[in-house]
Parts: sequence; structure tokens; C-alpha cells
Amino acid sequence: MEFIWIIVISAIIILFLGGICYRCCIYDPEQEQMIEDLEQDLNQIITRSWSRGSQME
Repeated sequence: MEFIWIIVISAIIILFLGGICYRCCIYDPEQEQMIEDLEQDLNQIITRSWSRGSQME
């Protein structure tokens, strides 16, 4: 179970840093919506896995 959390947390950090670099260096307004959709999907995955983890305990 801890292994899953390590993957989730590292993925969040990588996406966060990647998003900062992307917005600073090669910002493209047309792809802004795509990035927001990906962030929403990631948030849904995190909340689902969080609720699953709470139920397993």
C-alpha cells in the first residue's frame, strides 16, 4: 500500500514541476484547456484512491 502512495506523490510532484516549466517556457493558450482537463482527471484519481485507502483501513 505504501508503494502506491509513493508513486502517486511522485507523480503529483513531477506533474506540478512540469506544469510550472511548461507555463514558463512554452506556454500555449490552446493547450491550457487540455492541461486543466488532465489536472481534473488527476484530482479524481487521487480522491478515488484516497477513499479506497480509507476504506481498506
